[in-house]
Amino acid sequence: MRSFHLAITPSVPVWKSGNLLIFDLKFYNGMLLYVEKWPGDVSCIISLSTEPLPEFGVITISYIELPFKCITLIEKELITATHLQGVSIVLASGDSDNQLHLSRLCKTENIKCVYIIEYIPETRYQIAALSTSNPIVKLRRFLYIWEKERKRVAAFKLCDGLQSNGVPVHSS
Repeated sequence: MRSFHLAITPSVPVWKSGNLLIFDLKFYNGMLLYVEKWPGDVSCIISLSTEPLPEFGVITISYIELPFKCITLIEKELITATHLQGVSIVLASGDSDNQLHLSRLCKTENIKCVYIIEYIPETRYQIAALSTSNPIVKLRRFLYIWEKERKRVAAFKLCDGLQSNGVPVHSS
């Protein structure tokens, strides 16, 4: 039987300290479940963060202790075909604007692509409305969201599957 290689491209970052990686604990525990349940290799392609570490909810582990392959990207680095070598299926974050190119890349590379989405456009607009009082800045954020939603829909039309987390996403 052919082994399938699953690559997960989360929206959460990872922090690096020497040979140690510092993961969001909830994400790391989810990765452990994929490793346990997936009938093949599992890897993650994850962005490094330079932001301050959260005060809680993290786990520190060395590269050699990881039960999965981990490819780290510098901030704003896009995932390329090189990162996906040997991968059969990509489970991508549909909420991350820098991953909307993956469905097209996966089609080109003959790799299955499934997006996970948690936020609907209305939620994105509500967050933008609540996070700024300046009407000019708010308008710019709304235009940015509108443009990214158009790209998101185009990416979703090309992908092989869509997982919606939550009732609002499933209903829309």
